[in-house]
Amino acid sequence: MRRIYLSLIRPMRIPLLASLPEVLQRVFSLPVAVARSTMDISFAFDPQRQQYHGAAILLRLTENPPPDAARILGVTEADLFVPVFDFLFGEAQLDGLAAVMSTFRLRNENYGMPPDEDQFAERLYKEAIHELGHAFGLIHCFNPFCVMNPSTIIEQIDAKSREMCRQCEKTYEELLRRSGG
Repeated sequence: MRRIYLSLIRPMRIPLLASLPEVLQRVFSLPVAVARSTMDISFAFDPQRQQYHGAAILLRLTENPPPDAARILGVTEADLFVPVFDFLFGEAQLDGLAAVMSTFRLRNENYGMPPDEDQFAERLYKEAIHELGHAFGLIHCFNPFCVMNPSTIIEQIDAKSREMCRQCEKTYEELLRRSGG
């Protein structure tokens, strides 16, 4: 059976992700396997920016995938970027094998607010679903409440739900049918 692999890339604290597999399994109707990645992301570090190149990590995730991988989601606490953006919440190969996301900018502390673990968890779920949605072939949706609505600032993540709108849900079901589940 095909499954989603949740690859925990150092630095990553495992307890933060305890309920993420269940959320992803419910949304994507595929089993989720969690694995600690042995990937050393130092190759992607940019000393000038003090961040990690998200696209380089994304490509590395696609090397030697498990044979039953439907998709792979790499999750790290490292701060990600690509040259055209100051930072990334995440990045995915559209209709590809992999996506990567960072929890770094999902925490209230980065915005001068007190910690809020519930809000952090909700942001984590939304971003993971959003990036995996792209990997499964979904494009940005302009329904402001759909999880596939684009987010370039944290307030946009907070404003949307963790659910796909009906159109994105139908599109995902069709994409999944075409790919054989």
